[in-house]
Formats: sequence, structure tokens, C-alpha cells
Amino acid sequence: MGKGKLVTTFFPDDSTQTPLIVDGRTLTDDMNMAVIYHNPLDNVDKMANIFFDRCLLNKVTPFIVTKKTVFKWQEEFWKIMKTEFDKNWREKFNKQHILDK
Repeated sequence: MGKGKLVTTFFPDDSTQTPLIVDGRTLTDDMNMAVIYHNPLDNVDKMANIFFDRCLLNKVTPFIVTKKTVFKWQEEFWKIMKTEFDKNWREKFNKQHILDK
């Protein structure tokens, strides 16, 4: 790709809804690459439970670090992880004083 404008647009199946521009940017260099991928969130709760279970088993404070500026789906990911932690894991970690460290 060269210089120009790159626009990522979501077109809903419901044709009565307006398409949504997910990302738009100006490419100012002659050398560019675009990577777009779909990340379904339907397995985040399962992954969260496996992750928190392993942390608890090993008595390790769970830290989740990602780059929020790169992944637009990040906010929903964090909501799911926090919901699972608060609902199923926080009390267990507190009982073992793992979060106090």
C-alpha cells in the first residue's frame, strides 16, 4: 500500500442500520500494511476462569496487561474479565491474601 486513506467499516446485517466506521486513518508513508482480524468475545469468560484458577492454584496475583490503543475490542474484554473475577474469584483470592501482596 502507499499513501492514502484507510477505512475499516462494519456493515450490519440489518440494512436499516447505518454502517459504522470502526477505524479511519491517513497513511502518510509509501510503505504500509494493514492487519484486520475478528476476535469473538464468546470465549473470554472461559479463558478468564482458566487463568484465574491457575493463578489461585499457584498463589500468584493475576495481572492482565494489553495495549488498549491497539485493540478496539479491549473494553468489552476487560468488562468480561472483571465480571468473572468479581463474581467467581475475588473472594477466593482475598481468603488466601494473594491480593494483599
